[in-house]
Amino acid sequence: MWRYGLEGSFVMLGRRVPIVIGGLIGATLLASIVGALGFRAGLPLLPMAALVPAQVWRGELWRLVTWVFFELDPISLIFACLVLWWFGQDLCTGWGPRRFLRFFLGCTVSTGVLTTLAGRLTGWQALLGNPFLGAWPIADAIILAWASAFPSRRMLFYFVLPVGGETLVYLVIGGTVLFAIFQGLGPYVPHLMAEGLALLYLKGMPLRRLWLRLRLASLERQYRRDSRHLRIVRSDDDGKDRWLH
Repeated sequence: MWRYGLEGSFVMLGRRVPIVIGGLIGATLLASIVGALGFRAGLPLLPMAALVPAQVWRGELWRLVTWVFFELDPISLIFACLVLWWFGQDLCTGWGPRRFLRFFLGCTVSTGVLTTLAGRLTGWQALLGNPFLGAWPIADAIILAWASAFPSRRMLFYFVLPVGGETLVYLVIGGTVLFAIFQGLGPYVPHLMAEGLALLYLKGMPLRRLWLRLRLASLERQYRRDSRHLRIVRSDDDGKDRWLH
């Protein structure tokens, strides 16, 4: 049974799926299929939807959103949808659909803006004139968000290697860097931008631990300063320590 609104859900394959997740999967599937068919028919849908920094500077701002919904490879399309199905559902349940949708769209637009700015500021043609299409930069951000939100859970990396949340963060970022080394940095700038944004949004697992440790040390120092004037007051009855005064 449907429950309307962003808070709603529906049953699919015996599992209740949030409407937000179902909508994003459906939009990605539909856009990618229509884009592939249109490309074969000579329609300029993919060129119009791609993130091209030079075109964004000319006022084509819709490209900051549309680029993430078009996958050119069927295997990449399947796995991008599976990332939403597996990791997105957990985040949507834990965060709530509104926060998850803000994260998804915020990462999409922010990645596009940063990639566009990087191309303009550097004058690098591999960024300025290159069309970026595909869900994987944001899929990487979702995986990093999941790993940070559920650090104690384990999953099978490439269906083989069992890894926990923190290890998964390093594998995703390390894998992106490795691909960039072998295939060139240009195509992976949006991936690195999205991953960096995800870590900043979540304060990052290593950075968050460091921040928490520094915060704890600061609170301990403040407690010691505030407690210097305290002294033990003993009861006249039995001589035992009763309280700090």
